[in-house]
Amino acid sequence: MNNNNAVRATVARRVSIWSSVAIAALLIVICGALSWVLTNQAQQRTLDYMSAEASSVARVADALDRTARDSANRLYDVLAGDFAGGAFTLEGDGELAFNGQKLNGNFEAVDRFTRLTGGNATIFARKGTDDFIRITTSVKKEDGSRAVGTTLDRAGAAYAKLAAGETYVGPATLFKVPYMTRYSPIKDAGGKVVGILYIGFDMRGLHQELVKMADAVKLYGSGGLYLLDPGKTPADALLRAHPRAQGKKLSELMPADQAERYVKTVTEDADGVLEEVQAVYGDSYQDAFAVARKSQATGWWVIAEASRAQALAAHNTTLWVLWGLMLATVVLLGLGVTWMLGRWVGQPLADLNEAVGAVANGDLTRPVLVRQQDDLGALAAGVERMRLQLSRTINEVRQASDSIGTASAEVAAGSRDLSSRTEQSASHLQETASALEELASSMSQTAASAAQAHQLVGESDRAAQRGGNVVAQVVTTMDEISTASRQIGDIIGTIDSIAFQTNILALNA
Repeated sequence: MNNNNAVRATVARRVSIWSSVAIAALLIVICGALSWVLTNQAQQRTLDYMSAEASSVARVADALDRTARDSANRLYDVLAGDFAGGAFTLEGDGELAFNGQKLNGNFEAVDRFTRLTGGNATIFARKGTDDFIRITTSVKKEDGSRAVGTTLDRAGAAYAKLAAGETYVGPATLFKVPYMTRYSPIKDAGGKVVGILYIGFDMRGLHQELVKMADAVKLYGSGGLYLLDPGKTPADALLRAHPRAQGKKLSELMPADQAERYVKTVTEDADGVLEEVQAVYGDSYQDAFAVARKSQATGWWVIAEASRAQALAAHNTTLWVLWGLMLATVVLLGLGVTWMLGRWVGQPLADLNEAVGAVANGDLTRPVLVRQQDDLGALAAGVERMRLQLSRTINEVRQASDSIGTASAEVAAGSRDLSSRTEQSASHLQETASALEELASSMSQTAASAAQAHQLVGESDRAAQRGGNVVAQVVTTMDEISTASRQIGDIIGTIDSIAFQTNILALNA
């Protein structure tokens, strides 16, 4: 029983463990690769979504800017219509007249424009060589008074073009109020720039609509959009739309050096993807990333910002589910493999081990069960054939042993009979040898007597010649008898040797 358990532990369990490990490793590799692919896809989808939201607002900003520029060009015709068919003259330093009528302090044309369009208008007169001064205007300063007597900002975008005699159409900020403007140079009869006609309308309403649109976009919980005006320098960067700091400079939300680096990162990044940046939109997360898209018309940057953890929360939940399913699959496959190997490998091996153990213990009566038609089934069938063949061989050996025993008994009986007969022959030969020895002794005595007689006869040779011849014949006869006796002795020795060897054979048998 312990051997059976050992077989299962060393084969089926080992194979099931390594199979489970291999399956787990394969699934981990597959899930890891799938997680990597899905994570990249989720990040790309997130970036695409944020880019689409930012690009949408940027396109709206561009569309609003184009519309505002077109409106500025059309509204300019209203003001310019009041000065058609006449000539402008610069009558003194900073004093401009149209058809001889002085325009300084004459608000009729600019106020009519404001009434008709809702915008504002200004007439500039050249003062000195480089400045343009407002001689009449409907633009109000912060205190509500007309901005008469103020000069055109030399650092403004319009000044360079106007100084070159060109028209400027675009945004401008007048007394902290954003306007869409058109500045057109006024030339005298000689083509010299003597003044400027300006019209503009307040862009705060359009900007507010853009801000509302940006504020309406919420990204992954606490993220969203904000509008950044980079300004002329990073220190001038202004938040045009922001949930907490609209109208403030970026440097008010972070140290000036960080604000400068941030603006450079936004404006210099090639694809507009800011992987790791300081949070500007939100204040509840530290893992901010952003996508920046520029409004070409306004020069503003629409920046979509979100928390990476919040953006990928749904994806991470999916990954947890995927890994949970993978773990459950590994456990179920491991249990299934263990059960199948125990049934298809462990149990057949245990049966084989039990059958082989029985054969080893001399029990050839227990058959080997063939449970399945596969390699282990073929092995079990082979072991069963071996058991049957071994059983037949042992039976044949047993029968041969019985036959050998019977033959051995018969040989032993024959050997005993032969031994008995040999002993009898040896006894008879011994008796014959004794008789021959007695005969030889008698012959020896007779020979001695004959020798003595021969000696005596020799002495009386002459007297008894005839008797000598008879004695010589007797001597010759005795010699022949002696020779025959020696031959008989040799024969008896040979018979004794044969009898001795026969006794040994009988004893061995």
